[in-house]
Amino acid sequence: MARREGSMDPRAVRTRGAFLNATRELQLENKTEDITVSAIVKRAGMSRQVFYEHYDGRDAVVGALVEHTFRPVIEAYIKEYTEGGGPRAAVDVLVGGMYAERDLLLNVVGGPALPAVLEVFTTPEQPMLRSAVCSLQDRLGKVEQQDQEDLGDLLRAGAFRLMVKSVREAGSAAEAADRVAEVLGILRKAL
Repeated sequence: MARREGSMDPRAVRTRGAFLNATRELQLENKTEDITVSAIVKRAGMSRQVFYEHYDGRDAVVGALVEHTFRPVIEAYIKEYTEGGGPRAAVDVLVGGMYAERDLLLNVVGGPALPAVLEVFTTPEQPMLRSAVCSLQDRLGKVEQQDQEDLGDLLRAGAFRLMVKSVREAGSAAEAADRVAEVLGILRKAL
């Protein structure tokens, strides 16, 4: 962890914001693997020394950008799922948020920052496939805790891949959400 990475000092927050903005601009123009720390530093108007006080490298700042951009989408999705209109409305919120950041998402997915993307989108607090895991447990009887967690990871990662594919191929957020909801509906029926 970089020395000032977690600092809440207003100056440190502004500095990280400048690096995030620069990274975002570059990420919208290039795939992650084509972005360098030098380009980020130049775009932000900062020095490499200052950059490394806040981030360990390119992948760390791209991961922070992914977290900063998509964490609110995930939180809105969870809220919609648990307090709002249920699974379909939650899919609309999640896929709509992904579609709104389509260019960024598609330039990050498949590159070296993919682990950061997966960490944001496949965290255990997401309710998307919890009912599927519970349904399997009901059908199979007792399932070990580790197996439940691993099964949840597997299902969330597959759902994430489906969402990215739908966002990539669809002409609109609604079209992408329809496709995701259709496939998840088939899974729910099967379980």
